[in-house]
Amino acid sequence: MDTENTASKEECEKICQNNARCNAYAISEFEANCILYDNDRSNLPVKFNNYILYVLRLMEKDGYYVHKTDYYKLFTKRMTAHRAAEYCKNKEQGTLATVKSEKVNNLLLARIVEHNVWTAFIGVSDIEKEEDWRYADGSEVDYSNWSTSGGKWPSVRRDCAIITITGEWKHADCWHKDFFICQIPMF
Repeated sequence: MDTENTASKEECEKICQNNARCNAYAISEFEANCILYDNDRSNLPVKFNNYILYVLRLMEKDGYYVHKTDYYKLFTKRMTAHRAAEYCKNKEQGTLATVKSEKVNNLLLARIVEHNVWTAFIGVSDIEKEEDWRYADGSEVDYSNWSTSGGKWPSVRRDCAIITITGEWKHADCWHKDFFICQIPMF
């Protein structure tokens, strides 16, 4: 992205924080250089010796919750699943949330309950092949929490998945507008 002349980590961090496109920075106090990284994540990490990479952390107060190396954020604006996936990709550089463990499911459930949201799209669909449920990254669903009360049934019109306020998943019409949860890599 950009290179700034500065000798301290604190100055470099401040420059990055004041740049809306910066999500990480690398500093070489020896060379008095600060390299800012663009939030589109297309830049390779530091390629030089004597540089230390720092990633700006998104804050819980802004709705970003961490699990391992990803953030999860509930968006309380209604969109179709396709538009929500585009929003996650273009605005947050992420995907609809891929729920691959009970721990992540519980993290998302806590966000839904906190905001009193009944349902939200997650990154699970069978849009390519009926009943072949895949995560947003294309991998096969290996963890699920489908509702046992009739929420999962074969239907060509219900190719997307929602997480409900009980934490269970249900089939949903992809063209229905609903809230959604993005998964955003830290770096």
